[in-house]
Amino acid sequence: MKDVIYTNEIGQFPHLSSNGNKYIPVAICIGSNYITMEPMKDRSEMQIITVNQKILDRLNVAGLSTQKHNLGNECSAEFN
Repeated sequence: MKDVIYTNEIGQFPHLSSNGNKYIPVAICIGSNYITMEPMKDRSEMQIITVNQKILDRLNVAGLSTQKHNLGNECSAEFN
């Protein structure tokens, strides 16, 4: 099943988590109603790419594939 996925970051939180994370990107797949999130330490280009790839990998493991990925945050040209 191909879905449209929307992602956006929640945060910046006022305190670091015990693992050093300050943001939580949330992903929502519209067709399947699948919601997931992945903690993120900062908004660096590498962190954004890594976290978005983890989210996409998690969707693939769940048997979902994306047709379109709408990023509600800043995105690197490398991730497109």
